[in-house]
Amino acid sequence: MDQKTALVLSGGGARGAYQVGVIQALSSLFDDWKIPHPFPIYTGVSAGAINTSFMASHADDFSNGAKQLVDLWSQLTSEQVFRTDALSLGKIGFQWARELSFGSITGSTPGKALLDTSPLRVLIEERLALHKISRNIETKHLEALAITAMDYRDSTAVTFLETQNDEKSWVKPRKVSEPTKITVDHVMASSAIPLLFPPVLASGRYFGDGCVRNTHPCSPAIYLGAQKLVIVGVRSQNTTADPHRRLV
Repeated sequence: MDQKTALVLSGGGARGAYQVGVIQALSSLFDDWKIPHPFPIYTGVSAGAINTSFMASHADDFSNGAKQLVDLWSQLTSEQVFRTDALSLGKIGFQWARELSFGSITGSTPGKALLDTSPLRVLIEERLALHKISRNIETKHLEALAITAMDYRDSTAVTFLETQNDEKSWVKPRKVSEPTKITVDHVMASSAIPLLFPPVLASGRYFGDGCVRNTHPCSPAIYLGAQKLVIVGVRSQNTTADPHRRLV
């Protein structure tokens, strides 16, 4: 690939498994074409943030990263994402009652959630080698990783950006970048579905699923200088034609 190409992965919860299938197919093509590290830029949001962070940590060997990501998703169970046992649900119910009673008075509660996602944090800590991202940047196998989350403080879409080129940062209306070293907190923040998953404290603020304010999902890749985009979405296409609709 002569032009700078970015891999852009959207959100979609469990449908993130579809992204892994696409990545596996791309890996087969890149193996045939003898391209070991095809993407200098990776961007993602929500479930896509997990997948893109995983692949960025394997940017030096896309094929090996794809194999390991397939292995991760093929063995994934709901118990590895959230707790549903009676004790956990009872604790969450108690927290809801307490926060509804006192949270608005003290201002101490960041928000309520139906599920305990501590198993997902453990899974990410064990399976995502996030420390390899900075190494891949240093060895020029990776230029940038960008994952987006929503700041609950002002509903701004914040793109956490790990790169050596801070000049690529941006400040736009309701969307900004924040150079940082990507951690488990940032990945968890991007995938924290409102009401279902608890808000995540990252960089001193509480964040939720980046899809909520992700009105321009390709923007981070473009701002980072990508000239070509490989975009993997998981929403179904509406194939019903509307004869009264005009393309403008």
